[in-house]
Amino acid sequence: MDFHPKNKRGFTLVELMVVVAVSGLVVIAIMGAYKTQKRIMNVQDVVSDIQQNVRTSVFTLTQDIRMAGYDPTLSGGFGITFVGFRDLNDNNSVAGNSAFQFTADYDRDGVLDGNETITFSLYEFGAAAGTITDLARNNGGGRQLLAENIQAIGLAYAYDVDNNKALDTYTTTAGTQQVIWAIDSDNDGTMDRRLDTNGDGAITNVDGPGAGLNELIAGAALATPVAMADVRAVRIWLLVAESAAEHSEHYDPNTYVVGRQILTPRDNLRRRLVETTVQCKNMGLNE
Repeated sequence: MDFHPKNKRGFTLVELMVVVAVSGLVVIAIMGAYKTQKRIMNVQDVVSDIQQNVRTSVFTLTQDIRMAGYDPTLSGGFGITFVGFRDLNDNNSVAGNSAFQFTADYDRDGVLDGNETITFSLYEFGAAAGTITDLARNNGGGRQLLAENIQAIGLAYAYDVDNNKALDTYTTTAGTQQVIWAIDSDNDGTMDRRLDTNGDGAITNVDGPGAGLNELIAGAALATPVAMADVRAVRIWLLVAESAAEHSEHYDPNTYVVGRQILTPRDNLRRRLVETTVQCKNMGLNE
């Protein structure tokens, strides 16, 4: 009996080439899926970092601002002390970024101590200098990092001049009443302009003086300047960005309104704009 097979040809060259080609396609598909998943993971990491920055910033800002003017002994020595604009070196500058300063009697002794003046402003922190700015908090010991990659901060203020426990309003072009959100445009310590320039009841890029791309909203003049002691609420805008573009294929075409700033970055960074309002519950209690 012959146990040796008569067909000893094996695989042909064409068959081997087909196997190699199919294997190559499988490898390419696997690599493509891997790269896609890796890109998705990177994007999720970036979004997670941005979300964490947002949470940290908003939580601290709201908690602190609620304490503005805290004065349990009714000494009259505590309140909001700055609502204007500062540059990245913490110098007063009408061309700078929104900044906010207040005092609060944390230890309830009726005396303003060195650590009871709180200031929020933008600055460039450490190795990040020259890139995306960061948010600083200063309670008397110098500016300390609160949150990284805060590209812009906008602040506007609602007030109650007659202390009737209702925020002052204006009549819009549609005939409705809207809360006045004002700024101290000239850094003189009083609020003098509302951000809704055209009076339509909303603060948008059409309130800007030009095309609404990268500019400042001048605002509409208030009939009478308003003192900081009359502030009852703070409206906060934060534009948070990733520290560096992860993927060149991402493009940000959006226009962001951040307080009085109108920004259209048109670059590869991912961003998130968050807006919130904080009631200053300790303001006006001594009046």
